[in-house]
Amino acid sequence: MPDLVPTIFTTEVLEVEKRLKKALGLVSWLHLDLIDGLYISPASVSPSDLEKIKLLRGFKLGFHLMVKEPLSFIEKIMVLNPKRIISQIEAIDNQEDYVEVLKDKKIEAGLALDFGTGINLIKKEVFSKLDYILIMLYKAGWGGGKPSKERMDMVKSLKEYRDKNNFSFKIIVDGGINENNIKSCLDFGADILAVGDAIWKSDNIKEGIFKLRSIIHEN
Repeated sequence: MPDLVPTIFTTEVLEVEKRLKKALGLVSWLHLDLIDGLYISPASVSPSDLEKIKLLRGFKLGFHLMVKEPLSFIEKIMVLNPKRIISQIEAIDNQEDYVEVLKDKKIEAGLALDFGTGINLIKKEVFSKLDYILIMLYKAGWGGGKPSKERMDMVKSLKEYRDKNNFSFKIIVDGGINENNIKSCLDFGADILAVGDAIWKSDNIKEGIFKLRSIIHEN
């Protein structure tokens, strides 16, 4: 069954805490976007910032790393007990080594494709080892974009390729997802929808999540 996961993407520790309080009891997973200020800028909250937030212990945590050196950055977030880590493929020198490091740590491994990056950048021998492939529906960064038809078509192609080859990875879509386009994301083949503003800017977080999940369950 497809599902949504709230994304947290901010420079402010207080904003993280504010959102955690709102999400507590409503979702089990959170998707935290971390930026080092080098791969793209500005930098987000840091792992050391997050380590101080006790409320994080009430959630299963997935991280989307938009950092220049993912392998070294992974070590910085191990104290946060990550369940899954997804990194930008454009920043990874050796995909097999990256996946192996995460598997050795018992962490689910994923690759993210930025806007403009095609599926062909993923090495054929890596597909079977991945738990997730994340498709950015617009350029990775600080939000405000809208999903493009081109990227939705990529989601469809990726699903067809997965099904044809009996791979087990799940497809995550991220970027501008809301109640108006969530059904299209599902129809094109998304398994997990990383949702930001459509949740956090809702007048009532609980009702916002319920509305989005209702669309998912009806699909």
